[in-house]
Amino acid sequence: MLNHWKGMGIKLCLFTSGSKHHIERNFTAAGVGSPYSIFDAIITADDSIARKPHPDAILDLLRRVDVPPKYAMVVGDYMYDAIAGHQARVRLTVGILHGFGEAHELLASGVDVLVKDLFSLNTLLSLTYESPT
Repeated sequence: MLNHWKGMGIKLCLFTSGSKHHIERNFTAAGVGSPYSIFDAIITADDSIARKPHPDAILDLLRRVDVPPKYAMVVGDYMYDAIAGHQARVRLTVGILHGFGEAHELLASGVDVLVKDLFSLNTLLSLTYESPT
């Protein structure tokens, strides 16, 4: 799915509280390959930047990929993802229910949309994404 989105021209960024070692291990274990070949920009716990809910990392990632916040979507499985997205003034914050957060926490944090899984997210992207070309 990530490769499909990348093929659509969507800039993919990853902001995780895990270390570089952890994401490399997890991607390898999932058979996905290197996260650096999929994501256009990555910030991990190894980088010295303010953690969520501060918007600094989101804004830094968006600068790296030359996407203004008003055209960005933040997808996260925890309430701090939505809070950081709102503080960064992104177009849309999406809570996804396949991780740590629960529906009531994500909704309380102010997510704009709540999706069940990556397949639901893919449907949302296909309905909302407009190619810049």
